[in-house]
Amino acid sequence: MDCALWKSFPADLLEIVLLYVPIPELCRLRVVCKRWAALTKEEEFKLKAKPQTGYLFRTPDVITPNDNECSWEIRDPSTQSLYVLSDTFLYDHLNEKIEIADNYQRSTLAADKGWLAVLWITGDGEDEAMFVCNPVTKSFKELPPLFSNSAAKYFNPAVALVVADDMLSYKLFVVQEYGIEDPARKRCFVYNSSVGEWRPFAHPPPTLTPCHILKVDTILYTIFRDMNENHVSLRTYAIYSYDTKTDQWTDLEVDPPGDCFIPQLVACSGDLFFIGYNDEEISISEIDAAGKQLNFVATMEDEKYHDMLPDYDSTYGGHWSPYIDCIGTGANLLAVGDDQGCIHFSSVTGDSVSYDLNEEEWFEVEGNGLAGHMDFEEERAGLFGNFIRLSSAPVPSKDSPKI
Repeated sequence: MDCALWKSFPADLLEIVLLYVPIPELCRLRVVCKRWAALTKEEEFKLKAKPQTGYLFRTPDVITPNDNECSWEIRDPSTQSLYVLSDTFLYDHLNEKIEIADNYQRSTLAADKGWLAVLWITGDGEDEAMFVCNPVTKSFKELPPLFSNSAAKYFNPAVALVVADDMLSYKLFVVQEYGIEDPARKRCFVYNSSVGEWRPFAHPPPTLTPCHILKVDTILYTIFRDMNENHVSLRTYAIYSYDTKTDQWTDLEVDPPGDCFIPQLVACSGDLFFIGYNDEEISISEIDAAGKQLNFVATMEDEKYHDMLPDYDSTYGGHWSPYIDCIGTGANLLAVGDDQGCIHFSSVTGDSVSYDLNEEEWFEVEGNGLAGHMDFEEERAGLFGNFIRLSSAPVPSKDSPKI
């Protein structure tokens, strides 16, 4: 390297070059020289560095302080490289306040633009702390409690995080299940960092309980299941969209099959897909919102599908989370789309299979093992829970003035 050349390289041009460097490599470049490190740590640079490369986000559903390492993992789908993001900064913060006990668990609720919504909660649900954080910059904001009593936490909320394009504010949406005993109960809440408090937002139609939520831009696509008077799922599914700008729910009026377990929504290369699996097969269908129908795309071959199914009943490994997080609830097989035209299926067994929408073919993902801190047989590991882009923009530690 010509040191004299880089020393005289104009700062504005160097900034432009570094803004295009993927976040993992940018972190490595900080050790090259003090000048580069100082530039990339400036607040103005962090805000300019918009989320770039997309990664498959992977985390156990819940982990405890007894686990070897509290972290998240991401995989670059183009290179299959694995990166580990530590959350010791959250753990240390909590430990100073409340001295985390063995019965505390961490659950990752949602992700957007490199920021994560994270919950630390005791097994009995009595104590909790919720954060929005950026594991790259180790910045975070602890949110005020949403529920005043532990009983309210058992309404299985689905959660979605929407970060503003300028990375200066965010909203965290919570949709609880429908309550037969108290149908008038408020069950939809949003935390707006520009306001600094939780507020209710528009409710979906009654009797509908969320089982999966997917954020695409400013729209929350949600699969609901209907419940009867005994609070038993009828396995009758409906797909709604919620516009976070207009505060309105809209029924897409498509007819999802009712014989699938824990259906999922996937966004891939600008299109929306419905994923359903049962004892026999897993299928991909594209959602045609204009035509109000599902168009069949592909079915995973039977042999590979059964290899991915776990041979045990419990997928929580003895742990429990009251929220429907980015892993889902009770899921043992998950699907997530990327921006390369592929839908990736991953299992608690550790196996992964992907479907290329452009080539219309299935392929196995090699080297699906974790970096070594979790065991597939003991925790819900190996699941791709989201497709995220890392960001160097810090989470505001203080809310904007209330309006």
